[in-house]
Amino acid sequence: MSATHPFSSRISVPSKPRRLPVWPEFSIVLLIVLAVIFPPGFLTGMSFCLLFLAGIAWLASGEKFDRNLLRAVGPFILIVLIGLLGGIGADLYLYLKDAWYVSNPAFLICVGYVFYRNTPDLARGLRAFVIGGTLLALLHFVVLARNPEVFNLSAYKLRAAVGSGYYAIALAFTILCAYFGRWREGLRLPNWVAIVLLVICAAGVGASFSRTMVIMAGIGAMSAAGFFARRELRRMIGLIVIVLAAMLALNATLDLNSDEARESFLGKIAKSVEELTVDEYSDLRSINLNWRGYETSRAMRFYVSGSPVQLLTGQGFGAQVDLGLFMPLSTSSGRIERIRLVPILHNG
Repeated sequence: MSATHPFSSRISVPSKPRRLPVWPEFSIVLLIVLAVIFPPGFLTGMSFCLLFLAGIAWLASGEKFDRNLLRAVGPFILIVLIGLLGGIGADLYLYLKDAWYVSNPAFLICVGYVFYRNTPDLARGLRAFVIGGTLLALLHFVVLARNPEVFNLSAYKLRAAVGSGYYAIALAFTILCAYFGRWREGLRLPNWVAIVLLVICAAGVGASFSRTMVIMAGIGAMSAAGFFARRELRRMIGLIVIVLAAMLALNATLDLNSDEARESFLGKIAKSVEELTVDEYSDLRSINLNWRGYETSRAMRFYVSGSPVQLLTGQGFGAQVDLGLFMPLSTSSGRIERIRLVPILHNG
């Protein structure tokens, strides 16, 4: 008989689970907050530095390139190429600014990819967006508290004085609604903390006095509740009927020709359809009251003036829409200037 060595059999020692880094989660919160403090170019520079370092690490690792990332950013790359070719000869500053404007989403998708590859934990990533949006809601409350006199103003003037809040608040609200009652499992948040954050974000959406943000938060909450999951067409028709009925009721109860109604939040909701009606209004008062519709009509006139190729691809980076008159509009620096040629429309 041969003696058996006490260590001859293989012993399996359980390996410790890999501890995921926390810097991607903190980076998401930081980027959300810094986006409203610093100019956009600063965040683009930070994103570029991160992607540069990530690229060096990727080359050193010898890993294959993930084609899924290329599928995500490919459409933006195609648009950038078309815009660069179509805009040759345009003003250089506007040309390069448009190129940055369109390529920036691709940068952010790549940054998000790097974050997830380092911390592939969906709950932590979503929690970071919730925390970032909540911090912006609190920041908006601080601005309102430091300027209490604005509460005596109409909704229109209040927004002009302190701003209309930040869309990250609506995103945080939607994420919290999506995991309603499952916050501990889905977001790693205690229920009482999640409820407090939900209340803060809901209040932040309301304090924005922004129709767009309210609509975004409403659609997000309805989607989270499964509103669009079954019998979508019937539910959509019902929703449209309810919205139209509410707007008709507001039109019947409010004097939309009065200054008070035009500057109130309910008055702006009641005038939404009329304001979006596309028409080249002739007098300045109608243009001011229906600015979105007028702006769209000018954009359509500019679009149809292009060549057959431009009708398919646009007029390239650096193109600007002629408003037909000089209007006092806010610039990227926050100042109000009288402008006739605009590179970006109010309607986006």
